[in-house]
Amino acid sequence: MGLHPRTLSATALLSAEQCMAKFKAAHVEHVPQINNKAAMIGSSCHGALEWFVSGAVVNKFIKWEFKELVNFYQMYYMRVFGAPDYSTPEYDDGFQMLERWFWRNEETQYVDVISTEKKETFNIKRMDGTDDRVPFNYIIDRLDKMGPGRYRVVDYKTVRGRVSPEDLHAKIQARMYALAIQLKYPDAQEIEVMFDLLRFDTVSTLFTKDDNKNTWKYLMAMVKKIHETDEVHTPETLNVDCRYCPRKAVCKTLQRNISGGGIYAIDDLDELAALHYRLDAQLKAAKILMGEVDTQLLAAAQKENEYDLFTEHYEVDIVSSKRRRIDHGRAAKVLGEAIARQYDRIGITDVDKLIRGNEITEQQKMQLKSLVNFEYGEPRIVVKPTVPLTIAT
Repeated sequence: MGLHPRTLSATALLSAEQCMAKFKAAHVEHVPQINNKAAMIGSSCHGALEWFVSGAVVNKFIKWEFKELVNFYQMYYMRVFGAPDYSTPEYDDGFQMLERWFWRNEETQYVDVISTEKKETFNIKRMDGTDDRVPFNYIIDRLDKMGPGRYRVVDYKTVRGRVSPEDLHAKIQARMYALAIQLKYPDAQEIEVMFDLLRFDTVSTLFTKDDNKNTWKYLMAMVKKIHETDEVHTPETLNVDCRYCPRKAVCKTLQRNISGGGIYAIDDLDELAALHYRLDAQLKAAKILMGEVDTQLLAAAQKENEYDLFTEHYEVDIVSSKRRRIDHGRAAKVLGEAIARQYDRIGITDVDKLIRGNEITEQQKMQLKSLVNFEYGEPRIVVKPTVPLTIAT
């Protein structure tokens, strides 16, 4: 019998990808988890931003002033932390993030904001042979209408790490936001998902209808995987979030890793930091030593005037990357102004296409070929054993 969650969400899908046993504990059995201070600061900031944007932009019953944002922050901070103590490091942390957000978001007061902190649902068919539906829940911090067929999802994040647009495009949460908006607004041609990193700045990525179709296929595949997972013998998988798992105390796979001296045996952050420091120093020293060894091998190869050296146990190859390049200025002259102006800068890929195509004459093709030359990278050493390593040691 498979797993049957009452609801699904982007967080649940991420858990299922990481470890089905974790997914079962957190999203099927709903094992309680302890809230930490970082999450509490995040909740305080989210609440403040929701009410401030709603009041100053959507309903316009307050002015766009920082003191109004602070009032909402203090209200939510007291509600989340249970005490009106505004002298704590946690309060200062949230205050600084909101202050940074306010002064770099003045244009937000002129945006067409559709909703703030709105929890919504769309239903998906179960993949277990029944006609039942499972609700997929999502909460969008802010939804903006950017123009005809153009929407923007804004998600406030208090994380301490940066995110690249490429990483954001691959994130389950961002993809599910875009899919949800596509389902709700079929007219959407382009959906921007923006993570507003309150400690840094914003990062955005765009999703098209084709992107959202692929996300839907992914969602169906994950639902099928969840429903086909053995409810009794649910597989355990080690992952980077094991230390935050609600069932870490009873996870046999995690305990075997700890007993065997694996990385999860280190539960103290100071020890992890110390290990990182030592490994980093060792890597730097090894890199310097490798450079010195390579210098000696290169000198030996030059003395022998050979690119391949053979020792008693190893083959030492001197290799260098080779890349074709072309002088784009001279290539432009060969092609003439009418063709050259179609390109910002004529590269080797453009030249290959022109040579294969019918746009230029055979004489021009010959001239382009003559302009192609090679650029070589720095030589590097590749060592391969010629006999079993046990003999060479």
